[in-house]
Amino acid sequence: MDEPILSTAVPFGRLAPMTIGAHLPDRIRILDWTISWRYESFRLDIAHEGALFHFLLRKINRPSDPEELVKGESNASFCEAFWQVVMPAFGTPRSPNRSDWFRRGSEQRDGCEPTLTPEAIQQEDALLSHIQRLLPRLVSELQQQRDDPVQGSHVWVWIRDQHEHPQEPHFELVADHFRTLVFPQLHVLQDDAFPEVPRVDLSAISGYILQPDRQISFVDANLRPGSASVRMVFKTCRFSTPPMILAENPFRGLSDPKVGFAAHEGHRQQMLNNELAEMAKVQSHPNVMPMPVALVTVTAPGTGEEREKRLVGWLQRPFLSWETHDKIPGVEPGTPEDAHWRMRYAKDFAQAIEFLIRKKDYYHSDIAAHNTLLTEPPPNGRLLLIDYERIPYYLNSGGPEAPEAKERSQDGSDDSPVIRILQTGSIIQDPNVDIRIRWKDRPDALERLTIFNVGTTLARILKCRISFPWLEPTALEKQHRLFVKEYGTNAVDADQEAWEALIPEALRAIVRRCCSHDPRDRPLAEELAQKFVDTC
Repeated sequence: MDEPILSTAVPFGRLAPMTIGAHLPDRIRILDWTISWRYESFRLDIAHEGALFHFLLRKINRPSDPEELVKGESNASFCEAFWQVVMPAFGTPRSPNRSDWFRRGSEQRDGCEPTLTPEAIQQEDALLSHIQRLLPRLVSELQQQRDDPVQGSHVWVWIRDQHEHPQEPHFELVADHFRTLVFPQLHVLQDDAFPEVPRVDLSAISGYILQPDRQISFVDANLRPGSASVRMVFKTCRFSTPPMILAENPFRGLSDPKVGFAAHEGHRQQMLNNELAEMAKVQSHPNVMPMPVALVTVTAPGTGEEREKRLVGWLQRPFLSWETHDKIPGVEPGTPEDAHWRMRYAKDFAQAIEFLIRKKDYYHSDIAAHNTLLTEPPPNGRLLLIDYERIPYYLNSGGPEAPEAKERSQDGSDDSPVIRILQTGSIIQDPNVDIRIRWKDRPDALERLTIFNVGTTLARILKCRISFPWLEPTALEKQHRLFVKEYGTNAVDADQEAWEALIPEALRAIVRRCCSHDPRDRPLAEELAQKFVDTC
């Protein structure tokens, strides 16, 4: 049997997603297929020859010369026809003005399911056929443009309508993202920076395997010359689509989109470098994310030692994402075994928080259950607290905000407000941003603010309810089913009652205290961790 040359991680055309094994012989692998309703564009991410190609197709991108624009659906250009046929297969968006990219069926209004017609499947298959024929030429063009290897590169390709034959697509190689487009914004790594972590060039990545989100990819990498490739996780910053491909300037308040793109990417690259520096500060604890296996760099043009290294991201060993699926690998949900492991992981989490606050004077700025991983499945795995990107404003991405944060946000007397750059590129003052700035000399207040977020996270790890009497039920319904206004106000859930009976009341009580309205009623990190040690 001939080896397959195509596979996909997401539904595309006639191809069905397949499980990604240890080694696949595919020459072309679809990693993502997304839509932006705001930009009326599609984005297809394809791995080939060790590189990751980002194909951008926009609905209308033909010249504005009236003589070249053929009116009527029957004579629609390739890109127009593709949009008209394939767009309904992604559903009806809840927020069409958002600039984000969404997978099929992930962002639609209730009752508006995607409509995947035979015509849409045919259009997607036709696009893939064009790309299959084109890829060898794109790789050759890349190799001719530079001395650096193609492996590891992220490459932007613009799919446009041909001028003379608008019903046929034209593929334009835009740029290599890291080696060309954003290279000036990448952080320069000094020789003595993070000396304990090895460095590898971006070309050490020999293949892209999966892309769970825009910052994380599962890759095969060669950590040493001549060594066999190993499966790793590659983290980089969440980067923007080049503005020259989009139908509008995405950077509001900045007239030149190139200037806006450079400033926006520079900000994101700085956040990536800051996260690495923060991670180095909080080592080492068995429940804190360890330092990377290797830093991934690119070099500037030049020879010898003059070629400075710039940070692209880092490689980390694969850990298990478990909270997203609300299931511990290999454990039956709702059983005493499930309760045992959840209590153990909650203890790991509480001890990580105590270590950060007591030993490192560090207040994690994005505490949430989705920022935890498992080192391996039971019985030997442990929980890791991850994501040390320093966020300059207060948020609770895993539940309601602490009431004191909202109270403080009413006070606008901060003399040195911190600005927040949004994904749109616009710059505003965030009303919650002054909390950590004002309270930097009040560690007790910061700790109790942090403990509020710890409580909502522990509730989700343990799957136990907590109440917020000061909030309206409608606001809580948008958060999580475990967050209620008061016990007994909803219909009795026998399954939930039976589950909570498996968790000792001492643990459920201290988790509820973590989310007390009055910060003074919340336990400090040391008391919280000790309660789990004594009970579990």
